[in-house]
Amino acid sequence: MKSILRWMAWFVQRRFSLYRCLAVALPALLAFVLLLGSGTAQEAHAAVAHPASPVGGVEDAIIPGGSWTDRDGNSLQAHGAGIIQVGRMYYWFGENRTQNNWLFVAISCYSSSDLVHWQFRGNVLTLQSSGDLGPNRVVERPKVIYNALTRTFVMYLHIDNTNYSEAKVGVATSKFVDHGYTYQGSYNPLGNESRDMTVFQDTDGSAYLLYATKNNYDLNIDKLSPDYLTDTATVYTFNIRWEAPGMVKVNGRYYLIDSSPTGWAPNANVYVSATSLSGPWTTPASLAPNSPNTYDSQDAYILPVHGLLGTTYIYMGDRWDPTALGNSRYIWLPLSFNGTNISISYYDAWKINALTGQWSAVNTTSYEAESSTNTLGGSAIVMNCGNCSGGKDVGYLGNNSGTLQINGVSAPRHSGNYLLTIYYANGDSAARTVSISVNGGTATTYSFASSHGGGLIATLPIFVRLNEGNSNTIEFSNASSWAPDIDKITIAG
Repeated sequence: MKSILRWMAWFVQRRFSLYRCLAVALPALLAFVLLLGSGTAQEAHAAVAHPASPVGGVEDAIIPGGSWTDRDGNSLQAHGAGIIQVGRMYYWFGENRTQNNWLFVAISCYSSSDLVHWQFRGNVLTLQSSGDLGPNRVVERPKVIYNALTRTFVMYLHIDNTNYSEAKVGVATSKFVDHGYTYQGSYNPLGNESRDMTVFQDTDGSAYLLYATKNNYDLNIDKLSPDYLTDTATVYTFNIRWEAPGMVKVNGRYYLIDSSPTGWAPNANVYVSATSLSGPWTTPASLAPNSPNTYDSQDAYILPVHGLLGTTYIYMGDRWDPTALGNSRYIWLPLSFNGTNISISYYDAWKINALTGQWSAVNTTSYEAESSTNTLGGSAIVMNCGNCSGGKDVGYLGNNSGTLQINGVSAPRHSGNYLLTIYYANGDSAARTVSISVNGGTATTYSFASSHGGGLIATLPIFVRLNEGNSNTIEFSNASSWAPDIDKITIAG
């Protein structure tokens, strides 16, 4: 009998140890399998328009300001964005601006499991013959949340006429995240004007509508009804001229990001925080202390990416191009937290691992335009520039005279297509153009959108082919008109 009891004890102990091992090993094995599956998808498509074989570590990277495309190679049209996660899939809703103006065309939906490669799912709201979704209407900033009580996806939008005097919110609902939305109509929340808006869903399931009101002199936080279809009471009012609100909750603290109402031109986005939505709220502070125009962007949404090893919070901004709204670029950057303070810094390229929730920057090498090793021709001169990285830039380029050749550019690895990011200033309201020649080859002309003020810096990422070694040259010129001032360039790798 004792022998049998000892054998049973040994067997139970071994079985328990086996279960403990499986409990530890299975999640890791599952993560590895999911990572492999995600990697296979990444090899097929890229969210940013890459050349056939990019090098320098930008494969599957987020490139702020790049020409983003979907898996079919079409321009990704989802401005004023909102994203909802369902399972492992992220669904990105935004404004289709293919007509290059502010009039309603459609609300688009894209999906991705990795936040880099996006599949077009379709237009969830489309142009109607009349009404809120009819011709010559304004339909902006779609945001979708899921109501677990009614098992319904609820979309909120800014609804307006062309002079922005109606100032309403619209509501659409569906039982499916990516299709089947029925437009329920529009209203003035608690009788108030509502222009730029967002919705926020708290950890307890309650939801809130945040909107600019009183001709953008106030910003309200209203609690929504249990079915999320209307608002019931104002929780807090900011007596500040703000628009483009974005909210996130981190470790029990609420963070609200806003910009000033300066039309399509960017400004210094600010943030406040509180432990309760009813306040008290902190004094507004700059979100991007090193950039007076928030890296030429305006907040659209704050996306938490929760993973197995941590959480990354992504600032999703729009770099509006009012001359061609369909060409407006997306500025996505990871938020940094320091105590109760948050900020963003600029990265030419960075990577997010949606499975682990971690991010990393792609290494870059900088080359200042004003360096004495470069060659300036014609009217080109070195000028003072307070917002430039070295305090100077090179101006008076183009007009069939001024040229800048940056010498000694190194290919970080071997010959191939590298990400080149150009930091520039264009104070004109219209775009300027530059012809760029690499190693004396045939020049390619690129358009540089306004940086919305002289001395304010914007970026343009492109791909160029570099030869192995450190003797590459990149020349900037314009044979017919003035080019933008050049601050610096960076090469990824």
